[in-house]
Amino acid sequence: MAGAGAWCRCREETIVVDRPRTLIIGLDGATLDLIRPWAQAGHLPAFAKLINEGVQGTLLAWPNLNSAASWTSMVTGCTPGQHGIYGFGSPSAQDATTWRPVSAADRKRDPFWRLLSATGRRVGVINVPLTYPAEAVNGFLLSGSDASGIGRSGLAHPAAILDELRKQGIKHILDVPNLARL
Repeated sequence: MAGAGAWCRCREETIVVDRPRTLIIGLDGATLDLIRPWAQAGHLPAFAKLINEGVQGTLLAWPNLNSAASWTSMVTGCTPGQHGIYGFGSPSAQDATTWRPVSAADRKRDPFWRLLSATGRRVGVINVPLTYPAEAVNGFLLSGSDASGIGRSGLAHPAAILDELRKQGIKHILDVPNLARL
């Protein structure tokens, strides 16, 4: 889902910003066929507001597309054949029977946050699959489920953001903390 507006709500304060901002929320495995009726029934008021004031859509996926390929297609706008990600793992170059985890380094196309950063736009990326190791962006990036674990180098850019989150009482949780050990 994506929405743009000239304000954001943080706690109980309204913060006015000088230009519209865009928020993209990706929900792995969730469908708007379920979210829309629940939002309309009042069970998901935040989603109801996003749906009513923003834009939403369904990723058009290729047959048998898994989460790794889908997320990478969403953030690059390219097909798996173009971006090179087909799953969370791939055969090792040395031994086709050995599986190795795929990471952001395997992506052959630029994600939108890299393109936006290159034009001077500030970005924030949180828990998107296949973002490890965290790349330098104009803003911040907290790696997703392919990270090798909390506290490891490369989890965040800038690295100091993890300390700042801890000071605020916020714990960065990886969706699948042991994926890199599979």
